[in-house]
Amino acid sequence: MRFDSSLLGLERRTAEFRVSSVRLAQFAATVNDTNPRHLAGDVAFPVFATIPPMQAAMEVLSKVTDLPRLHGEHDIRLYKPIRPGVRLFSRAVLHGVRPSRAGVTVAIRTETADAHGDLFDQQLLTTLIPGATLPHAYGADSPGHGLPEDVKSSAPKFAACFDMHEDQTRRYCEASRDYSEYTTRLEAARAKGFDGLLVHGLLTMAFACRAVVQHACSGDSTILRRLACRFTAPVILTPGQAISTSLWQWDVEEHRPVFGFESTDARGSVVIGHGRAELQS
Repeated sequence: MRFDSSLLGLERRTAEFRVSSVRLAQFAATVNDTNPRHLAGDVAFPVFATIPPMQAAMEVLSKVTDLPRLHGEHDIRLYKPIRPGVRLFSRAVLHGVRPSRAGVTVAIRTETADAHGDLFDQQLLTTLIPGATLPHAYGADSPGHGLPEDVKSSAPKFAACFDMHEDQTRRYCEASRDYSEYTTRLEAARAKGFDGLLVHGLLTMAFACRAVVQHACSGDSTILRRLACRFTAPVILTPGQAISTSLWQWDVEEHRPVFGFESTDARGSVVIGHGRAELQS
């Protein structure tokens, strides 16, 4: 893979994103959330934060490569909860391009703020270009969120399992505006080698987030300050599909409780690994 190092720092910005209670409620329903504040559209489900900056992030990514890629990791740092009526503006910047054992990763950093410049969140979206090679790394490294084996070896403090519905990916497409064909058309999914519709990575992350909010946050999503994970395997929307998430009490950093989490699908395959959730102090 060739990379033009002058692209480092490449930036794209989005137009105004108006938040309504209807759209917040739609997103919560899309991920089968049961939290009454989310379903009423009073406050955003945390993964909703990925929607406003996504167009800018994809525009940056398209300038780096047109090779097939996978969503590898996502790291969200939350500063203010998104509520109805706010006007959001996002920007995306090419953060780094690095070789890895599985290929080449492209990391894009985003920031979302309101019209006054108040920061709502920062994110690192990392995509993997499988099988690609690169002689050396460019740009900045990304902060880690690996879940230590000694933490996983203990019994989880919490666990939750949530079923996926047969129209799950279609509904998520409508709420997120991500209309990737392989998530709604079986022929497109089979063309990519899958035997069923592919579930969006961020939809899987949202199911894990439901467990984090319900148990680690005791239902109050506004205290969540960081949510990070690695997408370790694709989720196929087969009959009986469900996402099970285990949470471990990890640590306390700067007076903030830290939980680790891992999710499996209905077959028991790990689909989200190295999950990290940080709560406010």
